[in-house]
Amino acid sequence: MIGPQLALSDDNRLLATTGPSNDALTLWDTTDPGHPRQVADMATLTGVTSVSINHSATMMAVTNGTAIELWNITSPAHPVRLATLTPPGDAVDTIASMGFTTDGRKLLIQREYSVSFVDTDPRAVAAQLCTVTGNTVTAAQWGTYAPESAFRKPCP
Repeated sequence: MIGPQLALSDDNRLLATTGPSNDALTLWDTTDPGHPRQVADMATLTGVTSVSINHSATMMAVTNGTAIELWNITSPAHPVRLATLTPPGDAVDTIASMGFTTDGRKLLIQREYSVSFVDTDPRAVAAQLCTVTGNTVTAAQWGTYAPESAFRKPCP
């Protein structure tokens, strides 16, 4: 059974749908729209409220209104969670929807009372982290903010 949230790639070849409990996603190959083929299931945030696929169908964003997961979907059969983000904002000002910029390097986040952009380009994010932390990102910080990825020193 398919849940209420879905996103279709610009080329109409990939569909992402939530499950009935809104805490899992299914990716579908829709190359043949009359016969969609399920290619991956993945556990995600509880209570998904919005899903967005970038224009090149290589990245997907999922939100439950407070957190955002970024997924690498370059290989739809093997999606990889890149990061879980909690964008700054007021607890009352929940995330209503999201969309990628045309170049895919930023994610537009629409909240009830505001709009913001978040970098999705790993190099840009690393540069920002290094600037904010004074060129020091510890293994513990990495584990907190990017637990799905092995620790690598992002700063020179």
